[in-house]
Formats: sequence, structure tokens, C-alpha cells
Amino acid sequence: MHGIRNVEHNIVPAEANISMEKVRSFNASLCFVDGMPQLSRFQVLRVLALEYCPGMNNQHRLKQIGRLVHLRYLGLVGAGVLELPEETLEDLRFLQTLDLRETDIERWPGTISRLVQLMCLCVRWTRTVPEGMMGSRSRLEDLRLHLVSSNSLKLAAELIRMKRLRVLVLGFQEMDVELEKALVESLGKLPEIQRLEIIYYCKPSTRAVTWEESRWVSPRHLRQLVLGGLLFSRLPSWINRSSLPKLSHLHLGVEVLEDGDLETLARFRKLRSLVLMAAASDEQHHITTVVGSSDDAFNVLNFFSTNMAVRFETGLGGPPMPNLEHVELRVRVAQCADSWLSSLANLPSLDKVTVLLDCQGASAVETVEAEETLRRVTGIHPNRLNPEVTKHNGNDEST
Repeated sequence: MHGIRNVEHNIVPAEANISMEKVRSFNASLCFVDGMPQLSRFQVLRVLALEYCPGMNNQHRLKQIGRLVHLRYLGLVGAGVLELPEETLEDLRFLQTLDLRETDIERWPGTISRLVQLMCLCVRWTRTVPEGMMGSRSRLEDLRLHLVSSNSLKLAAELIRMKRLRVLVLGFQEMDVELEKALVESLGKLPEIQRLEIIYYCKPSTRAVTWEESRWVSPRHLRQLVLGGLLFSRLPSWINRSSLPKLSHLHLGVEVLEDGDLETLARFRKLRSLVLMAAASDEQHHITTVVGSSDDAFNVLNFFSTNMAVRFETGLGGPPMPNLEHVELRVRVAQCADSWLSSLANLPSLDKVTVLLDCQGASAVETVEAEETLRRVTGIHPNRLNPEVTKHNGNDEST
């Protein structure tokens, strides 16, 4: 089922008239729940996905889900559910995936401890960490709590027991030394982790003192590593191809990018996406250079995002980042200059340029000139690019 339906005219989908007793999978997107079959009619349902369906934040309907005792997958993405009744999870003993993305959970029912088969839990925001989900009994392989607003210390300490985790995404609204120490200790003891995303939503970015003092070493199986809102003093020594041979996505912030750091990153043979941020500096005209080489440097990279002025130079081995398709520049007005922006022409595969233009402290004339420079240098690219420019921190914030 798909598409918002007009409940006032009592439009009921034809699917509701067929026999539901043997249906094993039911998916609905952008549908009013009043036009759906009654959940009590499903007797052997294994998969229930109700995405962006108005009316799901209803205690009666949520309790009905608890009667679907054969469920393996429950998805309520964007359903606007703030609280799950005890009855919703009470008898779902076979549930393996609970997907509540784009949903805010203020309180978890105690019955969540009965989900002994749960392998995947995804939530956008939660006020508390769900009790009963941690510890040595946990089967979780995929845990995504995009924003935890309280009880974070307990979560960080208990992660060390979740040995099966392959995917871990955590966002923290607040961070202190005690919490960070517990977090770093636990993260170093997850042997199966392949995707690790830790985001600090604290402003300004937090210096990664604890990470550096602990000499944290990343697990070798990592394929995706995102450390957002963190600022390392320099590129960590464990960021290298021998320590992370399978790395395909990296998001990292450093205070200073030293000579040789880009060469280190270029050696990752499987790196497809790179987000590299540096600390804001008063040195407006500093330019970092990437030179093409003959040793397959950045050979598979197709997305690059940075807040630095980067000059791309063709070397003896050919163009730099030869397969780069999308560049995202997060730059200040004062950084915009032909001296480095014109080098975008040396990226032969480039077909998209996105610019987040920081107008803070710049006059209206300077902002216009910066945008004109961006459009001129991308317009002369062999692929005739038209940059997507979004301005912020100015009087006229627009795209």
C-alpha cells in the first residue's frame, strides 16, 4: 500500500478485502491507518512495516501489534510514536528487528527485556537507554541510537558486553570526561564491529583528548568510521591502511593536517567516501594540495567533503582523485579564490559540486563575489558544472 488516502470518503484499499490469515508480510507507506485492514486479522504475520502512516500514535493500535506473536520485523519509521505500551512488546518473543527511525521514544516499556531474539534496534531519539537490552545476553548486532539525551554513561559502560555488534551508531547530546572514558574503553573491545559512527552534538567540536591519551586502536574489520564533532590534534597513528585494510568510508576532524597526512589517506585502496574537517583558522589563505600519482592514490574515491581550501594538481601519474564524482566544500567567503578553486578542472570525473558557504563576517558584496567565483570556476570545468550553493551565517541565508 502506498499513498495518502482520503479517510473522509472512506476509501479502503482493495487489499483489505482479501484473506489476511495467511499473509506473512504487510508494508504500508504514507497511508492513513484507518484505511488499513485490522491488525487482528493477521495470524501468521512475520513482517510489519508501517512508514509515515498518520494515526499510528494511538495506544489501541499499538497494543494490537502485541498480538502478532510471530513477528520478526517491526518497522514504525516516522510514525510519530512517543511511547510504546507494555502490551506492544509483551509477547513478541521472536522479534529480531525493531526499526523506529525518525521516531522519538520518551519512555520504553519494561517488556522490552522480553525481546530475547532482538538483533537490530534503530531509534532516532530516546530520552533513556532501554533497560534490559544490554549485558551478556544481548544478541544485538545492529544498534542505532542517533541521539541519546540521558543515561548515556550506563550505555557506554554496557557496550563492552555486546560482543556481536557489527553496526553501532550513537549520538550524544552531552559529553563529559567520565562518559568519554567509558565509551572509548568499550569501543576498543567490540571485535566484530564493521560500521562505527560516534557523533558529539556539542558545540564547538570536542577535542579528542581521551581518545588520544587512551591510545585507542580501531578494530581491523571496520569498513565505515565516522567520528563527528570530535577534533584530533593530528591524524591518529592508527588511521593507516595496514590497521584498517577494509575502510571504505571515513569522517574525521583534525586540528592540523600535517605534511604526508593526505598521502597516508590516499593509500586506502577501498576508500570511497572521505569527510575531512580541520579546525577553523585565521589563516585564510592556507591551501592544502593533492597531487595525482602513479600508485593508484585515491583511485576509488567518489565523494570528498572538506572545510579546507584544497588545490587538485595533475601529477606525473595523472589526475588526482581520478574517479571523484562529488565534491562538497564547506568554506568561508574569504577562502573562495581562483588560486585553488580553478583546480577543480583537474578532476575528470566530477559531475557534482556542493558548497556550504559561511558568510559570517563578510559583506554583501564579498558574498556575491565569492558566489560568482564559485560559479565561474565550475562553469569552465569540462563537464560544465553548476554548483549547489547554500549560504549560512549571513543576513540572506539561501540556496
